Amino acid sequence: RSSTPAKVELLLDTVTTEEVRRPLVALCELMRDVFLPAVGCVPGAKRIEGDVMDVDDVEGPRLITQTMRQQNAVSAITVSGNVGAANGMVDGRQPTPKELEDAAHLLEERNIHSLYRVASRSCQLLELLSRLREAQSIHDLPEVEWGLLHGLTHCQLVTTREGQNRIETVLTNLVSGGPNVARDPTEMSHGVVDLGGRPETAQSDRLSLLLSRSCYLYYSAGSRLTYLGFRTARSAALDPPSSARRVELCNRASNYFVRAAAHWYNPGLVAGRVLHAEPFRKRGSGRKELFGRAAEPGWYDDAAMRAIEHGSPLARAAQVLMELGDVGGTVDVCLRCAANFGGVPPSGKGTLDYEFEGIGESDLPDEMLPWERGLY
Repeated sequence: RSSTPAKVELLLDTVTTEEVRRPLVALCELMRDVFLPAVGCVPGAKRIEGDVMDVDDVEGPRLITQTMRQQNAVSAITVSGNVGAANGMVDGRQPTPKELEDAAHLLEERNIHSLYRVASRSCQLLELLSRLREAQSIHDLPEVEWGLLHGLTHCQLVTTREGQNRIETVLTNLVSGGPNVARDPTEMSHGVVDLGGRPETAQSDRLSLLLSRSCYLYYSAGSRLTYLGFRTARSAALDPPSSARRVELCNRASNYFVRAAAHWYNPGLVAGRVLHAEPFRKRGSGRKELFGRAAEPGWYDDAAMRAIEHGSPLARAAQVLMELGDVGGTVDVCLRCAANFGGVPPSGKGTLDYEFEGIGESDLPDEMLPWERGLY
């Protein structure tokens, strides 16, 4: 890979990208300095105990991340007070001048906050494109899957759910790589799988750290935790099975994966992006059907291998932990991921403090705002 593949033509060079990004960075810095009350927190968020705004209280593509959609679903929105004043009535009466002034102030702060979200995500997208361009020329890294971004405009990558999902897929495949895939599922129980997969290099570690600092709205804490989990697991695989260091590293790897699983909300991501099979249906005899026919014995092995082949972080993490002999860690990761879909209660391990525990302070960017941690 000495050069970019012929099928990909990068028209936006690094210099031009930086020239476009620089004024946007200046705008974001200005807004943080001048409009800190509107930018530093989410206007009106105290009413809903979350980080979504009133303008986010809708279904559809405006709720970019799964965390936004989850907060929207569980929040009990009470339209009263200043919001009611904005609609012209408060508790069935005409609002006072003070209430109208407060409502106008809240509306202004919400608009400023929305502008900051768009500007900051646009800045980080331009930075991300530069990082991907650099990664394309590094031999130690996997191929950048530019095709996943084909057909989407800059605006769509910044503001839509599809754009967010595609970028997350590109970064997951580029940085948070899993183990090599065994073609025979029985090999997983006989130690044949190459647990090391693509070896971690200084380049991949550097890229992960840079993305988590400068592109954290796209490369989230969950992505970084997934990367740390695989890196730690591969280090554990180098030690003898009975060594104390291997046990310690196994526990640390499973801990990283459990925390990362708190971020695996996307069904396509968990299933390996491509859902190949229809839902199983039970016959009266208790047998299961697949595509209208009785499922063959061992169908779950095929489903697991498809998930691994198509980049499921859950399937790959489970395979790595099983190869290390950490059955308990595998169960914990699966249960934590299931909690995102209503499978089991998260047992209090889904809080931000828990999810960010284990990431060094040097890995978290100084400019990252609390509400950004809550939404991305």
